[in-house]
Amino acid sequence: YSPIAVARRGNRIDFDLPWKHLASDGLYSPAADSVETVVLEPSFLAAARDAEFRAAARRVLIEGYFPPEERVALYAAVGLEAPTDAQVMSLREDVARYERLARPGRDARFAVHVLSGYRFTCALTGYRIETAHGASILEAAHIHAHASRGPDVPENGLALTPTAHRLFDEGLWSITDNLVVTVARDAFVEELEAAGPHFRLREREGRPLCLHPRATLRPDPAYLRWHRREVLRRSFDSEAR
Repeated sequence: YSPIAVARRGNRIDFDLPWKHLASDGLYSPAADSVETVVLEPSFLAAARDAEFRAAARRVLIEGYFPPEERVALYAAVGLEAPTDAQVMSLREDVARYERLARPGRDARFAVHVLSGYRFTCALTGYRIETAHGASILEAAHIHAHASRGPDVPENGLALTPTAHRLFDEGLWSITDNLVVTVARDAFVEELEAAGPHFRLREREGRPLCLHPRATLRPDPAYLRWHRREVLRRSFDSEAR
């Protein structure tokens, strides 16, 4: 059914998703004797064998995570009638309740995977600091914004200082597919006081990302393209001045 949504997503269909990232949700674990075989969590397996549960799950997923035109196509594709207005309200309450419960755990997992994958080093500035207690000031930033249905997967994340994170979300800088910084130079003005910090966003233009030598994570080009297309500001915004 993924062709129904692929035009909006703007990236290729990946049949490893979402299963690739559901292990951290506890829905399966690798089998002891095979890297290609998994063992489903027993209560999830029992639910998946229940036809009523599968139908209910389809309704929640379709109604909660797809725009109207895709919902119509998906209901038809899976052989379900579109829900009544009362059913829609109930389904959306189920989705909201689930997200309230799941959000804190997902945020924590996302941050752990992203910050550790970049070795606790800011991808824009190369800044790295840990307190005596092992805490880091860095933040795990979504590339394809979570508010715009960006997924909580490590490849959609960057380790950034709070300032670099804010500038990224404001669309003042982005990253090319070959991991070079691009800056919306006409969208802002910046100054440094004589004794101020020695960081200028403009000076990052054309430089490669600051990746720690032992960093294991790289951003997915599909998410980078979304950020450049939807967020990067190419022209000067008079309100920003």
